[in-house]
Amino acid sequence: MNQKQDGYILLLTVMIISISVFLVTYISNKSLVYISFSKSVINRQQATVLAWGALQIATSQLQRVGLKEQENESDKSDKQNDKKPLSWEQKFLEAFFPSLHQWQTFKLKEGVEGIDATIRICLSCEEGKINLNNIYDFKEKKFNNGAEKFLQDIFGRIEKKIGIQNLFAAFTTFLKERQYNIQDVTELLNIKELHYFKNRIFYYPTIDDSTIADGKKVNKQEKHLYLSDIFTTWPKKETLQPLLLSSSLQLLLEFKGENNIESRKNMIEQQLEHFKPKLDLKTDWGLLFIPIYGIPWEAVPEGVRNKFNATFEPAIFSVVVATTVGEVTQRLLALLERVPTSQDDRYQFHVKLRKVYWL
Repeated sequence: MNQKQDGYILLLTVMIISISVFLVTYISNKSLVYISFSKSVINRQQATVLAWGALQIATSQLQRVGLKEQENESDKSDKQNDKKPLSWEQKFLEAFFPSLHQWQTFKLKEGVEGIDATIRICLSCEEGKINLNNIYDFKEKKFNNGAEKFLQDIFGRIEKKIGIQNLFAAFTTFLKERQYNIQDVTELLNIKELHYFKNRIFYYPTIDDSTIADGKKVNKQEKHLYLSDIFTTWPKKETLQPLLLSSSLQLLLEFKGENNIESRKNMIEQQLEHFKPKLDLKTDWGLLFIPIYGIPWEAVPEGVRNKFNATFEPAIFSVVVATTVGEVTQRLLALLERVPTSQDDRYQFHVKLRKVYWL
């Protein structure tokens, strides 16, 4: 006896189509995730390679000035115009000062460099920061001459900025409990009162492009305090290079400086004639430093004035690198030492990589 099974074929067809749609959707989603992940991995690797390459840009910028070369055309022109040729220190400032603490941006194009990417570097000088290991005698358990008053003033200014009290007392206790030098600035995070800086350890310029001036968009750099931009462990001397003070120290001391690279370039070109490798800071401050920092010598705290090095001799630098490929950005901070190649010729330099932090 035959029985009719109406709709059986239709039901089977719908089931097969549903299973097929499910399988296709599942495989498609897996493929999209894999493709997206693979692209992200490739971009990250490319950004990492570019970050290492960006260190060579910073190295070349530190090497290119102060080299003892044959007389160039600008020197010949200066002589013809009875203008004194620039010293290596003046050439260094002319090239280095405009971009100090500022992003330098390099755009790469696939049709030219083989990849679409952005490289940014920001150079700073470690001699423009407070050397932790030259302010305290860990054997005698006491501050070196003048350091205690100087640090009380600095920590007092930090307290006003971040709203946390008793920083200097906590810092002093931390030093007294140690038996040896501080190896890295990040060790200061062991001080509970300095936990404010746990997310602001390394200097990283941020740019707000929303500012409009005279109908034109202007980059306005937002300033914050950063732990490793106030303190360092690298320089061999306890003094500060007044022309190369860190961004955070300038903020603490209420120094007013230009953030625009072009403006800083014009400023330093005008001030170079007042620069000498060995300055009389009190006498030369008015001509050289007031146009740069905007405050008179008397307004600089005495403890800070006593820490200034009158001789221009920077050697240790830090560079922040940010490289972007697609949606991936890799960041690092490296410490570079600018070393004379011989004792007899201080115009010749090479650069050594001392330490790298991946951020």
